Amino acid sequence: GFGFFAQRVTSGLYQFIDEKVFLDCDIDLAKHEWKPIGYDDGHSFKGTFDGQGHSIYNLKISQKTSDYAGLFGFATGSISDLCLKNVDIEVDGARSVGALAGNLTGNVYSNISVSGEIVANGATYVGGVIGESSTSALRNISNIMSDVVISATCSGTGSAVGGVFGRYAVGNGVIENVAFKGSITKTTATYAAGILGQLDAFSNLRNSYNVGSVSNSGVNTAGLVGYVNGTSSGNNKLSNLYNAGELTWQNGNVAGVYTSGLFGLFAGGKTFNVVNCVNLDRRQILSGDSQNFPLSFLKLIITLTHIFHKIIPSPEKNRSYHSKIVNFR
Repeated sequence: GFGFFAQRVTSGLYQFIDEKVFLDCDIDLAKHEWKPIGYDDGHSFKGTFDGQGHSIYNLKISQKTSDYAGLFGFATGSISDLCLKNVDIEVDGARSVGALAGNLTGNVYSNISVSGEIVANGATYVGGVIGESSTSALRNISNIMSDVVISATCSGTGSAVGGVFGRYAVGNGVIENVAFKGSITKTTATYAAGILGQLDAFSNLRNSYNVGSVSNSGVNTAGLVGYVNGTSSGNNKLSNLYNAGELTWQNGNVAGVYTSGLFGLFAGGKTFNVVNCVNLDRRQILSGDSQNFPLSFLKLIITLTHIFHKIIPSPEKNRSYHSKIVNFR
C-alpha cells in the first residue's frame, strides 16, 4: 500500500529512480500521524508520481522527524495530478514546510490542489503547497491551486511564507497557472505573499492570481511576491498576474516597509520585466519598492479573470494511463 511505498523511500531501500508510480484510488490517512516521505537526497523519491486525479484526505503531521515537513519531506522526482484535502500540519523547528513537500527539487509538478491548515513555528520557508526549492532541476510548475490557512512564526533573516511557494530559487524556471485563495495569518516572515514569499534567480511567473488574504508583521508583504531577486545575466518576467486579496501589515497599516498589492521588494541592480499585472485592491499601491519597480501595467482584467478560472481546474479523474510500473490500491 501507500504506507509501504513511503517506508521504502524514507528508509533509503528504494528510490524509484526513473520509475513511474501511479495512485489508483483515493486514500484516507484518517488523521493518523504521518512521517514525511524522504528527508535528504539519499532518502528521497526520485521517480515520477502520478496521482491520476485522486485525492489523499486527512494528512496529519504534528511531530518533527526531519528538517522538511509535508506529504513528501524531501523529493527529487516529479509529482502530478493529485489533490490533498483537509491537510493538518502543525510542527515546530522544521526548516521547510509545505502540504505537498517541504523541499521539492524535481523536474516538474502540475495539476495539484491543496486544502487545509499549516501551522509552522520556527520555520524558515513555508508554502501552502511547497516549502522551498533551490535547485536548477525544478523547471516547470503549472496548474496549482492552494486553499490553505497558514500561520508561521519564522526564524532567521530571509524567512519566506507564500500561499503556494515559500521560496523558489531556480534558474530559468517557469511557474504558470497557479492560484491562492486561502489565508496567511499571524506570520512573522521577512517576506510574505499570496503566491511566492521569495522568488530568486532568473525565473518566469505568469498567468496566476491571488484572492487570499495575507497578514504579516515582517517587513515585506505583498499580494503576489514578497521578494523578487533576479540575476545580472538575465531578468525575471512577471506577466498576466493579478491580486484581489486583502493585505494587513500587523504592526500598523498596509503601507508598511515594502508592503504592496503586487510585489514587495525588488533586489537592486537587476533587470525585471513586468507586463499586464493588476492590483484590484485599490487601497494598496502596486509595489512597495518604488525605487526598483518598473511601471508597465494595466490590461484586460475581465479577460484575465475568465482565463485564470479556466486554466486552473481541479485534477480530473477517469483519465487514461498506460505503462504502469507500480500501482497502489
